[in-house]
Amino acid sequence: MAQEVTSRRSLFRQEAIEFQRNARQWGRVLPIQPLPTRIMVWLITAAAASIIAFLFLAHYARKETVIGYLTPASGTARIVAPQQGTISAVYVREGQRVEEGQPLLSVTTDQIAADGKDVNATILSTLAR
Repeated sequence: MAQEVTSRRSLFRQEAIEFQRNARQWGRVLPIQPLPTRIMVWLITAAAASIIAFLFLAHYARKETVIGYLTPASGTARIVAPQQGTISAVYVREGQRVEEGQPLLSVTTDQIAADGKDVNATILSTLAR
């Protein structure tokens, strides 16, 4: 007899079945995000993907830091100005071949006297007299 009673009854109560039917009548819940949040997420994702792609695909030169100096195979030349001054003109480029006696640079030596006048101009005007 107990077996007959359980076979006629449902596993769930009728109230629970009705509740499930009523709860589903409105459909499922969709989480809605504001549009700026969604756009920002896509922009951040695109930026991260771009950075990762750049790191894997970009070519860059290897750099090393060493102590020392480079010298040409034929040796170095020491260039000295007869007195201190400022380089006003450069007549050669790096790597250009030069001849002996060819000017490389112009050095101006502006010297100001205590009274504010240019010493070199004063000497030149004195020599010109």
